[in-house]
Amino acid sequence: VVLGEQFTKHVPINSQILYIKDVQEGHPRAEVSDIAADYGRWVSERIRFVRAFGGVYILLFGMGDNGHFAFVEPHMDKWTGDWFMAGQIDDVCARQQYEGYRNHPSPKARYESVESVPRDIITATMAAMLDSDIAICDVPEASKANAVVAAIDGPLTDSLPASFYRMHTNLFLYLTEESAAKLTRPPVV
Repeated sequence: VVLGEQFTKHVPINSQILYIKDVQEGHPRAEVSDIAADYGRWVSERIRFVRAFGGVYILLFGMGDNGHFAFVEPHMDKWTGDWFMAGQIDDVCARQQYEGYRNHPSPKARYESVESVPRDIITATMAAMLDSDIAICDVPEASKANAVVAAIDGPLTDSLPASFYRMHTNLFLYLTEESAAKLTRPPVV
């Protein structure tokens, strides 16, 4: 939800045609795999509808300090055909979430400690990313510079899910000077 809100602040898009869904809405936390399956069905139905009228499927996501994309962690299945899956974030990602939201303007977005960061997640999968018409990845933090250079210049590997970005034919990777600091050359498109 936060990434979608940030995106719409900078891109002129008719809010009547944009729908951002809170996937936890109406579901208890214990049913995270059911939420992922329901959300996958919901998204695929809407994408079919949008494409039938000439629209495009745009996937917005981020890269993690540990090289995850969306929340596809290094230990998770990259090859599922499902568009969304449930999983758990690792310790590196939990620390990143804590640090990233520690000074957030909204107190509701902050975590009290690293231990209080929820570990259960729902994420778009590589199948969802590769099927998107346009993939947009935002990487604003310096802490992600190692993951950025490995994703762009390193091998395609399950241990660095962000390396799979290179398989998408219409990916926009937005870096800051800080997150791009370890690149020795501009990315090849």
